[in-house]
Amino acid sequence: MTIKPGSLFNYFFCSVIRLFPQKARFKATFKISQKLQPLIKKTSTFNGLSNVNRIDGPDEIALNMLLETLTTHGIKFDLDVTVTGVENLTIAVNRRNGVVFVTAHGLSRLAATYLTKNNYLPQFISIEPVILIPGTCKRVNGIVPCNSYLFKVRNSLRDGKLIGAMLDLHPIQNRTIEMTTVLGPVSIATPLFKIALHTGASIIYSKHYIKNGKVHYVMAMPTINDQHNEFTLAQEFATFLSNKS
Repeated sequence: MTIKPGSLFNYFFCSVIRLFPQKARFKATFKISQKLQPLIKKTSTFNGLSNVNRIDGPDEIALNMLLETLTTHGIKFDLDVTVTGVENLTIAVNRRNGVVFVTAHGLSRLAATYLTKNNYLPQFISIEPVILIPGTCKRVNGIVPCNSYLFKVRNSLRDGKLIGAMLDLHPIQNRTIEMTTVLGPVSIATPLFKIALHTGASIIYSKHYIKNGKVHYVMAMPTINDQHNEFTLAQEFATFLSNKS
């Protein structure tokens, strides 16, 4: 069974969610994802995502699949999550030396929703030139990786901008390093950490996870010292992502 945009399942699911007010749609979708997880786990989409995503578990993948369906069909929703560490983001932004905001693929893509809805005016590194923000009808221009994109990132950070990126990638020579975590090996891109250290930009780690029937959103800010380099930061970030707390 494959869940695809335009399928009968998606039509029925979206029709049901549209009955809820915008502020209640996230919670309704979360509850539906919990109930339908045994069915969703049998789809080829779920199997494909679980094979490449070492960060999210079945709960996170099921919820993300349904939220992606809502976004694809233009259905807005407000986040209903338990947020921890927003003071770290406030401190980082107020330093005005630029912010490197890193997260992971999967459910943690909701970081883009949080940043956009709270008017942080993020710029995102993405292979897509135009990015649709989950839960909104907003589209923002992405910074597409190319030979010169790191210069654009560096200049934006020096201007005090917030740069967002999902750093868990398939292994790419000279761009990622494989880190060992409790979830298994995770490949983390390192160039953005190197630029942050070079420019003096603040760094924020970000993740979403499900625990005890709630969706949690955590932001942390590492304390940088002379012992840090892009590889130690990548290891810290990988450990942060794998810890469901």
